[in-house]
Amino acid sequence: MRLRSVFSYICMAKTAEVKLNIGTVNYFIYMSIDTLTARGQSMNIIDQIRERRNDLIKDFLDERTLINYVSEQYKITDLSPMKIQFIKNELKDLLASPVDAEFFKPLIDESKKTDNFILEDYHDKFFYQEIMFIIKNYIY
Repeated sequence: MRLRSVFSYICMAKTAEVKLNIGTVNYFIYMSIDTLTARGQSMNIIDQIRERRNDLIKDFLDERTLINYVSEQYKITDLSPMKIQFIKNELKDLLASPVDAEFFKPLIDESKKTDNFILEDYHDKFFYQEIMFIIKNYIY
């Protein structure tokens, strides 16, 4: 199945016509430009969140990073190989899962307030919270 979309904007009416060609069937969807812009911004922030989250998870899949983090944050120096493997397995599951929009809602809401939102270092607390939740299940 081949999916192709064509956007044509009707500026005077502030609407957009979206034409989807799926096989031989054509679908026409009419939306306001504001709705399309808002959806585009939401998808952009979700993509940014996914990328930042997945990069951090990949860092923690490196055993040295995981051990160092647990040692520094929780003062635990003797993490068993079995616990490390369980943590890594859950991190791999998190890596494969979609972004939890409800968990990251504060970031998504903040992004809607600006035209050009960029994730900053102070947003990292959200990403670490997801990982800390997994780690805490195995160290306590």
